[in-house]
Amino acid sequence: FCLHRYHWRRLVVDELHEALANRTLADALGLISAQHLWGLSGTLPAATAGDVATLAALFGVAIPIDATNAGRFLDCYVRRNATTAMETIPMDEHCHVVRP
Repeated sequence: FCLHRYHWRRLVVDELHEALANRTLADALGLISAQHLWGLSGTLPAATAGDVATLAALFGVAIPIDATNAGRFLDCYVRRNATTAMETIPMDEHCHVVRP
């Protein structure tokens, strides 16, 4: 079964850092055609501008390999979970008792 033979509406890659660590797998992901591509990772490799450029290329974004553009890419495309961001989302809680 060859995933790159089809165009996908959305592709979600869990543990993206593991896929990027494996050059063969990272290259194969780059061949898959998808309208929307999401990568999930708790430990994204972004220590150098080169790491960020590799990540950007996977998502179809070409950036120069320098700290300024790497920072801009991370600011625009990488979401970080933080308690301050979660506090701004309104939440309503409703409890309903269900009896047989």
